[in-house]
Amino acid sequence: MKKYILIGLVGFGISAICFGTSALINGNGDVYAEQYLPALSETGKDTGKRYDIYGGMMENLAEKYPDICGWINVADTKISYPLLLTTDNEYYLRKAYDGSYDKNGSIIVDYRLKSSLTENRNIILYGHNMASGNMFAYLKDPEKFINAEIEIYSNGRLAIYKPYAAYIESGNRYIKTAFETEEELKNYVKTGKDKSIIDFGTVPGEDPHLLTLVTCESSFGLGDKRIIVHAVLTGAYED
Repeated sequence: MKKYILIGLVGFGISAICFGTSALINGNGDVYAEQYLPALSETGKDTGKRYDIYGGMMENLAEKYPDICGWINVADTKISYPLLLTTDNEYYLRKAYDGSYDKNGSIIVDYRLKSSLTENRNIILYGHNMASGNMFAYLKDPEKFINAEIEIYSNGRLAIYKPYAAYIESGNRYIKTAFETEEELKNYVKTGKDKSIIDFGTVPGEDPHLLTLVTCESSFGLGDKRIIVHAVLTGAYED
């Protein structure tokens, strides 16, 4: 039986990857865009129906393209893409999910993560900041995420995340896929909230599971500054 699990919060209100259409609306991907993406938009808030659509889409895609380990979707944005995981963070910089050239690249899962994404303490995803508005260009206006629900489907689980911090960062201090102690995790969350340029009104609880989205500050990929958006798990739907 399918079930929806709510994750408690303390409170809520609501490597260089940047450059410009969704990989799924190019070439061989047309069938998936035509069959599944419109169906997702028609389900509204019906999590059960969305879960079934993701399951059918992933079963078809992952069988043909084993590097696809999940899907990300943010309603009312262009962010609805497969998630690619391989042995490094470079291979899909300029490739679509099927390995063909695509200047947009793909949404890349940090190679250190488990392929069953929701088992990770902090899912880190990289995407280009395209001038066309595709991939992770939406992150350059993080205030638009105040009421956002970020969906991650992976390995038969649909997880819902709410943003709690957004900031611009140089270096790679935000890349933390695992935490050795509870205190280290708390400090990571606190550091992100302290740096945040927006108050999302979301406070992660005592044992949070996190999602981190990363893109370049510039759509031309110049400089080493990154836009970082952190989100926290608020609920999950699974069999």
